[in-house]
Amino acid sequence: MEEKCGFAGNSDMYGLGIRAGFYLQWYGSILASWIAKSEVPSLRISNLMFVFATFLALILHTTKGTIRPVEIYITLLLTFGGYLYLVPVFLWRVLTGFKAQWDPTRFPQVRMGKLYSALNFILLLAVSGFQLWFWVMDAKRVEYVGCPRYGFFFWRIRLDLTSFVVGNLAFHIALLCLCLAFLGLALTKHIGCWGEQSNVKITQVSTQDTFQRMLTCVRPHRKFVLRVIRTICNICVASVVLIATELTIFWNGINGVAEISSVGQLIPFVIGIEMVLAVLYAAWFGETADSVPSSDSAESVTRFPDLAIQQIDYRRSGPSAPTSGPPSPPIWLTIRNAEVRERDQPLQYRSGLA
Repeated sequence: MEEKCGFAGNSDMYGLGIRAGFYLQWYGSILASWIAKSEVPSLRISNLMFVFATFLALILHTTKGTIRPVEIYITLLLTFGGYLYLVPVFLWRVLTGFKAQWDPTRFPQVRMGKLYSALNFILLLAVSGFQLWFWVMDAKRVEYVGCPRYGFFFWRIRLDLTSFVVGNLAFHIALLCLCLAFLGLALTKHIGCWGEQSNVKITQVSTQDTFQRMLTCVRPHRKFVLRVIRTICNICVASVVLIATELTIFWNGINGVAEISSVGQLIPFVIGIEMVLAVLYAAWFGETADSVPSSDSAESVTRFPDLAIQQIDYRRSGPSAPTSGPPSPPIWLTIRNAEVRERDQPLQYRSGLA
């Protein structure tokens, strides 16, 4: 690109320290899932906060009009890059006929917590919505005549190219529709459970029981192979996003973002280094079994919320206990590792609403 088309970039948005902080956390999380599982939750939360802070700053700069379209594109690569692992996941599901036994996301080394899954899902929806606005309203904005801006699709492509814009729009619309469909199914399921707790059908429990038993019977060797496949996919996605970000900066002649020269860049860079060192420290000195979150139950990271293990309170519909005696304890039906157990008394199901 000609020198006149270059410009000084916003180092507080995507400077070297910020980019390095993202990269270190991506690769650190992948490494920790194998050698230091106790560090995975903190890495996930740290990366979630990084994405949220960067995305919030992006919204503020966009509303003020102080950021160029290509800079928005670069920042979105950093904030959305961690979610691009969904692409190989869905492609793999299509190739395997959507068979749960071959879904690598159902057998993670470290399970995701419900709170993290919910926050991560909400952030994914927000970033995807912003992506739609960008590709519809801002991607084709011309800054200077004769100075085209470039994006990345395994090669240099003009950012305002119609096919590039339409392709990105189609991808984000499809992803957003899938996420909303998952959210709708989850909410429908939970609203149905809350509204019909007194009319639970044994067939629902049987279906859940059968499904969990099917996943539990998967051989350890297959689980290991699926985890390796998922790790390879994550490494490939992180590497592609890294290359895309650095090449986009180079192709567009952006300067002033190749050095760590401010506190705003030092903080994420130092945090990224600290996270990687914590992973290596935990791997070298070992970690106790109690410090590692359990991953025995199968799960899918794209399910919202996580329903791998849940407890449902069912109330009895029989006559009330005598007033002279102690109150009867509640009965819990626990679904854990495909095992349904009954406590104290057998469950009774009512055919009508109370």
